[in-house]
Amino acid sequence: MSDTDNITKKICSEDETAVTTDTKDAHGQEQQQEQQECNDDASPIVDQYLKAIDMSDYSESYPQSFEYLCELQKRHLDTFPFSSVEPRLGNKKYLSLDIKALLDTLVIKKRGGYCFQQNKLFFVVLKHLGYQVRLVLGRVTNNKNVRPGLTHRFTIVDFGSSSNNKEGCNSFLVDVSFGSKCPTGPVPLERGSELVDPDFQRKFRVHYHPTDPDPLHLQVFMPLDEDWFTTYKFTLNTSYCEADSEVGHFYSYQHPDAIFVNHLVVSKRQQSEEKNDVMIVQLHNLSLKYVSPFDGQTIQQETIQSSTEMQRILQDTFDIYVNEEESRQLFAKSQDYLSGL
Repeated sequence: MSDTDNITKKICSEDETAVTTDTKDAHGQEQQQEQQECNDDASPIVDQYLKAIDMSDYSESYPQSFEYLCELQKRHLDTFPFSSVEPRLGNKKYLSLDIKALLDTLVIKKRGGYCFQQNKLFFVVLKHLGYQVRLVLGRVTNNKNVRPGLTHRFTIVDFGSSSNNKEGCNSFLVDVSFGSKCPTGPVPLERGSELVDPDFQRKFRVHYHPTDPDPLHLQVFMPLDEDWFTTYKFTLNTSYCEADSEVGHFYSYQHPDAIFVNHLVVSKRQQSEEKNDVMIVQLHNLSLKYVSPFDGQTIQQETIQSSTEMQRILQDTFDIYVNEEESRQLFAKSQDYLSGL
């Protein structure tokens, strides 16, 4: 192993140690309060959530295993669509991140949601089930050399050195809401490790860039380009709390330049009925695409022609429910945007 490799490994190790220590020192009292709120409110919410993803057979004696985490993440992704319906409608001055409100949005009203909503609910569920979790915020770059704001939320799950998980890694990046390029399982933080998705045949990794102020990059391998694509980047040298998450969330649904305010973006993984494979279905404004998760190539594409068709596709394809007036608003806003291009 080279000196550079040794330094990289040492920095990664110190990075994680610093987060654990700093979090206790800087946010200990605040996190205890948040923990108490989760304990007070989470039980019935977790029960409804597990029922929604067809895992209500969970019992309190179930071990906090890596395999169970994988199954939770897979079923979440199969159940809840990534969606900017609420920000695009713009009918609400405040989109609450209270866990009861999140349950209402995702499970009961079936509106879908984006990272600050879905990863918050998943975070609370994991914490309630006994997993050791950390809230982390990242900068979405989409393979560009830019440093935008912290507008993505995800979770780090720590198993500890005594863990029996077969992957041999102690910490994993867990994300259930990053649209079509969302990891479909826990991504190991250990340098040189990868997640290989057996369904999608895609590879994910957390790559270390020591000269970047946000040195940890989540990447997905793109076969056609024969290269890795950086989706977002982050650091573990900073500890985050729910107040930090609220800031990025507020920007995402209120700022006039925010993607979700200006575009209808919906995606969900879908099992093909004709073939035993999985596709990603994407809706961007009025364009509906069926995409291969392996290479990102479009398999089928069509354009939505009416608000009635918009409502039907949202419900039948994505399991998102909007009423006729909301469908008219979404269709009209997408038409206005496209006509202004």
